[in-house]
Amino acid sequence: MIRLIHANVAYGDFKSPYQRVLALFFPRVHRRAHEPGRVVLSDVTLQLTHGAALAVLGDADALFRLIAGEVSCSEGTAEIRGHVVRVDGGETLLPFLSGRGNARLFARLYGCNRQEVSELLAAVEASAAFGDRFTVPVKRYCAEERALLSLSVALALHPDTLLIDGGLSALSPARLSALLSRLRAELLSGMCLLLHAPQEIASLVCRRAVWIENGRVQRLGSFAEVAAARRIARCQKRLTVCTPKSAFVGVAKKCPAHEDAPRPPHAAGLLSFH
Repeated sequence: MIRLIHANVAYGDFKSPYQRVLALFFPRVHRRAHEPGRVVLSDVTLQLTHGAALAVLGDADALFRLIAGEVSCSEGTAEIRGHVVRVDGGETLLPFLSGRGNARLFARLYGCNRQEVSELLAAVEASAAFGDRFTVPVKRYCAEERALLSLSVALALHPDTLLIDGGLSALSPARLSALLSRLRAELLSGMCLLLHAPQEIASLVCRRAVWIENGRVQRLGSFAEVAAARRIARCQKRLTVCTPKSAFVGVAKKCPAHEDAPRPPHAAGLLSFH
């Protein structure tokens, strides 16, 4: 379960490496002595229960980092229950390790014992169908193989909450369809999903969405309503930016009092010499 009440996240403004080290060991002292720096999440109230699927449109990094436990609330309340796994489309995979080595490493980082690691490797190899490629270094993988490896490892960990931050657009239609079917099955079993992906993909699995821009929740509701509101806002922003430059190009202002006044010779393109 995820419950955020007026949650704010601000990155500290460190003026020297010494202050950064002090903040690691004495966070409360640093919070009292220094004003918060850049605010990346402001006044976010959100609640998700088991089996919920929510699409995140716009800026998702700060929200995902808060839910994954990478950062803490500067103000407000954040209540996260259960096992949370975040997937970034394969960007955090170590290129010099093989697919098997990366899967074993992530399983260890998430607290799996030897037996669980062996079961996870078998599940990943069976679901991803890598074959001999599973023992090849990840630096030789294409974008689809990296995304598929990360997603397979994440699902094999059986998380209570899964955060998918990109990578789905790199999958082929067949693999994407199989992955979405598996996600729907996991949602029926009680997993909570937050998905940051292109709208045409997110709409296939999420009925609700949240639009976050500049650290604030702009809209929360059904996927169709939120996507439409975001599309209208972006169109209005483009019109506001483009209209002053294009509407008055080549337009000459005329004074009403001099519209009927006789034009001088040079205005008509004539020159007189005396």
